Amino acid sequence: MLGMGGVLDVVIGLCFMYLMLSLVCSGINELISWVLSLRANTLYAGIQTLLAEPTLRKATGAPSHASLHEALYAHPLIRSLSPQGLLSRLLRNRAKPSYIPSQSVVLALLDTIGEQTIDPRHVAAGIDAVIAELNRANVDIPSDLTDTLRSLRAEGSQAVRGVAAQSLCDRLLHTVQALPSSPPRDTLLALLQQHQTLDGVRLLIANMPDGSALKRQLRLLVDDQVTTVREFRKRMEVWFDSSMDRVSGVYKRRMQLVSLLVGLLVAVGGGVDTVVVGDTLYRNPQLRDSLVARATQSVQKEQPSPQQAPSSPPQVNGSLEQIGQAAGALDGLPIGLRYLSQQRSKIDPSLSDGGLQYWLLRTLGMLFTALALSFGAPFWFDLLSKLINIRTAGPRPERGAKG
Repeated sequence: MLGMGGVLDVVIGLCFMYLMLSLVCSGINELISWVLSLRANTLYAGIQTLLAEPTLRKATGAPSHASLHEALYAHPLIRSLSPQGLLSRLLRNRAKPSYIPSQSVVLALLDTIGEQTIDPRHVAAGIDAVIAELNRANVDIPSDLTDTLRSLRAEGSQAVRGVAAQSLCDRLLHTVQALPSSPPRDTLLALLQQHQTLDGVRLLIANMPDGSALKRQLRLLVDDQVTTVREFRKRMEVWFDSSMDRVSGVYKRRMQLVSLLVGLLVAVGGGVDTVVVGDTLYRNPQLRDSLVARATQSVQKEQPSPQQAPSSPPQVNGSLEQIGQAAGALDGLPIGLRYLSQQRSKIDPSLSDGGLQYWLLRTLGMLFTALALSFGAPFWFDLLSKLINIRTAGPRPERGAKG
């Protein structure tokens, strides 16, 4: 009979096995998440819900044939975050980013809304008013400024979007700022500075379609207590981050289901019966001591398997390496369906002739393993660390007799 020290070693051995198998499951989970783009698709669905808007209409009234979240993802700031690797392009023709900083979302969202709400006709009319005012007042300005205004007006009358539209707006803004102050010039300047001034931001929001849920939310964020554009953007970042917390919860629940299925696959497919492994450790002191030594070494490294945040990019190479290392640490354990089949008479001599009853018991043992793996690697690392501390704090346990 084993003493308490021997029983503790058996428990440590089982916990170490659960830890290594949980690491294998974590690696498989990461691969599944990467191949199926679970992070990216969950993030996309969350932003789609957050920006739930009908089909956008351009400021001219014509339909843009794109929803707001689609236009946001097409923005250069967001599109540049998409995976660019060859394998990513082969597996996913329309790769989406799995993580988007809140600052990028805020800037891209305001820019996208501005493209939809700033009417090019208003800009053109503003330029005409400025030129007419300059001619009426007989203001002496360099002729190249007037020529530039007319050139930009002609360029702006064409359909330009994205980077080209931003470049045009920047050049026009620079030109208008060089003009002497006048009511038409100040009006046009306010129109072009919607992203840079608080009054411009309020005008931007006011020009959004009536009945828009996003418009109501943004109006609440830009109340009278907001005094600067930076403060408003900070509020938008907090608003976006709080919404993404709910998206993270959705992702975690999905991954919990995936983890349960992967744990079941590893336990049953790998033939890992907790009862058989525990009995073997109980009867085999050499294997028990070897497993305890591996567990102690693993704990001393203080490298538990961290759970990656739903919004962080997956590390595929690290997942494959993690699976290989964790599987290698289980060498010598009595696991595998082939082992359970060949060693049936030794595992349970009383059931050597009862195949159905034997495999029913083995299945229950493997289901127990799958249930244990569902707790995750961090849980088993913490428990294993505590058990190792208890073991090293007391006297060295005596080796029990076989059987």
